Amino acid sequence: MAQEEKTKKKNRLSYMILSVIIAIIAWILVVYITDPEITKKFTGIPVEITGENVLAENGFVIVNRDEIPNTSLKMSGRRSDMIKSLDKARVVIDVSQIKDEGEIELETSAKGAKAGVSIEKIGAEMISVSIEKIQSKVVPVRVVQIGTPKNGLVKTEPSDDTVEIKGATSELDLVEAVEVKMDITNVVSNEKKELQYSLILKDGVEPEDLYTIRADKEMIMVQNTVYEKKEVPVKINVKTGNDNLILSDETEIDPQSVVVGVSAGINIDDVTVTIDENADEGDYKLDDKDGVYIPKSSSMVHIKPRWE
Repeated sequence: MAQEEKTKKKNRLSYMILSVIIAIIAWILVVYITDPEITKKFTGIPVEITGENVLAENGFVIVNRDEIPNTSLKMSGRRSDMIKSLDKARVVIDVSQIKDEGEIELETSAKGAKAGVSIEKIGAEMISVSIEKIQSKVVPVRVVQIGTPKNGLVKTEPSDDTVEIKGATSELDLVEAVEVKMDITNVVSNEKKELQYSLILKDGVEPEDLYTIRADKEMIMVQNTVYEKKEVPVKINVKTGNDNLILSDETEIDPQSVVVGVSAGINIDDVTVTIDENADEGDYKLDDKDGVYIPKSSSMVHIKPRWE
């Protein structure tokens, strides 16, 4: 009896395993061979924007394109066609007909589905876009030198002091300047170099926050000029109409000497700073001098005038 009971249990287990195998085979036959008609909702469908070139030609730009969320599509068709359509199906909005700024509601449409697949429903039938006028702004070019030259001093000047950028007004207001970085470590002779610039933004603003800013050019030409390095004293030049007004020896100046760049063939004994008879204690800029390069770090001195 015990042996007979064991045989029955073994047979039942075999029947169960066989039933599962048959069910799997039947499922494969239905899904992959008979290729049934199904209806399914797919999420995470990106929204494609068309007509942006025409929109820009009309003087407008989208400022919230990265805030437009993905949507969904409900599609019907054979399973194999649905699978092939999934990577190509997309929801589209056309902005080419927009002629004004503000919040604009646009009707969506679906494209990319394989023949035989029908679109039953688009998750978002209308999508809102934020439109602003394209404006222009002229911003200064800042030069930042990196490294220390092997010999002398290097002056780096941009070919243009300003750059014109274009974009939405709300984004243009966030841009303060453009910056080029010049590595002067290996500059040993006068040369020109083309550099890519980056935007200098207001505090707290990240480059990825800007979507609409464009410029007519991406590169800026700079001129590197090499000077002989020399430390010279600073002399105060008094501009006054009163010949009896004389600076006292107690007048203080800090620093009393600065490091400047001197062109070949130029001899200098000092650099000057000019003040008038009404000068109070404060910071004053050194006078420009032909053939002499005064770095920004050396261009200001602090003077505490004392008069006799």
